Amino acid sequence: MPRARQPLPRVDLLADLPPLISVARAAAILRISLATAHRRANLGTLPGAVKVSERRWMVRSLVLRKWLAGEPLSEPPAEAAPALRVVRAVGDRLG
Repeated sequence: MPRARQPLPRVDLLADLPPLISVARAAAILRISLATAHRRANLGTLPGAVKVSERRWMVRSLVLRKWLAGEPLSEPPAEAAPALRVVRAVGDRLG
């Protein structure tokens, strides 16, 4: 008698995300290529994308999570502001 197949555990890619994630991680969550994610960031169509230096982008995970859930998007919450300042400062040093 064959054993019943057990369902695979569901992996929540959105669990325990920091306030800002890399474009590569956002691409993995969205199941799109890294090139497509960068293109969408440059076009302004990647939800939550924030330019932190001339060539570097980060993605606000809360905005991405809301977009995936179909919730209306708004400005980043006040608690994200300190993280954005730190990332911009680091991005400025990276060039």
